[in-house]
Amino acid sequence: MDLNEFLQNPRESLNIELKSWIDPNTPEGKSKIIKTAIALRNFNGGYLGIGISDKGIPLVDETPNNLDEIFHQDSIQALITKYSSEPFEITIEFGEFQGKNFPFIVVPSGVRTPVAAKARLQDLSKPPRDLVKQDTVYVRTLAANNTPS
Repeated sequence: MDLNEFLQNPRESLNIELKSWIDPNTPEGKSKIIKTAIALRNFNGGYLGIGISDKGIPLVDETPNNLDEIFHQDSIQALITKYSSEPFEITIEFGEFQGKNFPFIVVPSGVRTPVAAKARLQDLSKPPRDLVKQDTVYVRTLAANNTPS
């Protein structure tokens, strides 16, 4: 997929998930990446575009300066591998819109077996809550308001 062209008119689909800017160093950011990557893997691959609103608007003014560091291939791969029951490779690609880069976590196709979360990730605030549930298989579906989730 040509990411620069896609960013001209981004839209979600079953194999494309869009998220506003997230920090993969926070529990909430980690959980969004983990659950979405597992769900995309179980859908036979796709893209997680970051920095794009639910309405399909690239959030240019909120772009962090150190994207290469925040969304480094090795750290995102390690995060997904830590929580996935079956390791699978991802890549990080960047698209450009109005002079700003936007990261896309790319999950390749080639599913052989479903992938589940092998560990839980908790938000330790009071009361603690699970952000990623162990032994859960996350999937993409149209069941939530006829929108991909």
